[in-house]
Amino acid sequence: MKKIISLLITLAMLIACLPVTVMAETTVSFTGEGTSSDPYKIANAEQLMYMRDFVNSGNGLNDAEKHFVLTDDIDLGGQEWTPIGFTEGTNKYAFTGTFDGDGHVIKNFKITDIPEGTTVSYTNVGLFGAVQDGTIKNLGVENVSITVDNKTKDSATAINRVGALVGRLTGT
Repeated sequence: MKKIISLLITLAMLIACLPVTVMAETTVSFTGEGTSSDPYKIANAEQLMYMRDFVNSGNGLNDAEKHFVLTDDIDLGGQEWTPIGFTEGTNKYAFTGTFDGDGHVIKNFKITDIPEGTTVSYTNVGLFGAVQDGTIKNLGVENVSITVDNKTKDSATAINRVGALVGRLTGT
């Protein structure tokens, strides 16, 4: 019996000495300064989603006069997409910066619902939902699916401003 207890204690000590790997949440960020001469560089889907969340949380302030450039084609793998920039009442969460696709494409995404928190259904829908005094250039989109079902909507939640690239543009 003493041998078994000694063996178990030895095993427990060995296990305690093994290195432990802790899975930390990966932080997504951009390289670049966000200026016209050194724009934020977006190379993958995670960075594009980070940029979207950056814009959509700022009430028009986060991306004002910021510059972004796409450094590679991005395949979103058919996932549900929440548009970059939206408006809700007097709140302006529209994209107001400059996004240069640099000849690349963003492909394989779908939109079947509106961003959470908006009160008007299917308004300002696209890769970019709302662009206000911003610029989108040199960018293509491929294999985009936008499904709009108005059967359960009333006239106060009408469908408008829907496009694959930009839903609502007051810019360039």
